[in-house]
Amino acid sequence: MKTLTKFWFESLLAGVLIVIIALLLLVVPNFTLRILGFFIAAFFLVEGVFSLIVGVKSKLWSLIFIGGLNITASFIIFFWSTVSLIMLVYLISAWMILNGLLKIISAGILKSQNKEVNLLTFKGIILTAIGLIILFYPDVGLAGLVLLVSLAVLTYGLFFIFLSFKLRSLKMWLG
Repeated sequence: MKTLTKFWFESLLAGVLIVIIALLLLVVPNFTLRILGFFIAAFFLVEGVFSLIVGVKSKLWSLIFIGGLNITASFIIFFWSTVSLIMLVYLISAWMILNGLLKIISAGILKSQNKEVNLLTFKGIILTAIGLIILFYPDVGLAGLVLLVSLAVLTYGLFFIFLSFKLRSLKMWLG
C-alpha cells in the first residue's frame, strides 16, 4: 500500500484531466457523438458475433438474424462515414426495436420448450420500448447519448481525484 501512496499526485492529475475531458464532451457534443459512433459500432460487432455464435449453436434463427443485423449495423456505422448523426440515432432505434422483438420471439420459442425466459422477455420489451421512444424523439436519443457518456467520464475523473486525496492522506499517515 505504501508504494501506491507515492502516486497520489499522478492520480490527482489524471482525475483533473479526465474531468476536463468530460466537460469538453458536454460542451462539444458533435465530437462526442462521432467518437460514440465508433464505440457503438464496436458494441454492435461484439454483440453480433456473440449472437451469431449462440444462434448457430442453439439453432435459433432469430439469434442468427440478430447477429447478422448487429454485424451489418456495425459495418454501416463504422465504414459509412457520411451517415448523419440523426441517421445513427434512427439506426440505433431500428436496431433496438428489431433486436427487442426478436428477443421476445426467441423467448416464445424457448418457452414452448419449457425453458425459463422471463429475463429474455423483459430485455426484449425494454429494448423495443426504448427503441420506439428514440424513433419518435430522435433529439432525446442524441442528447441522452452525449449526456450518459459525459457523466460516465466525469464520474470516472472524480473517482481519481477522490482516490488521490485518499492516497495522499495514507502517505502522510504511513510516513
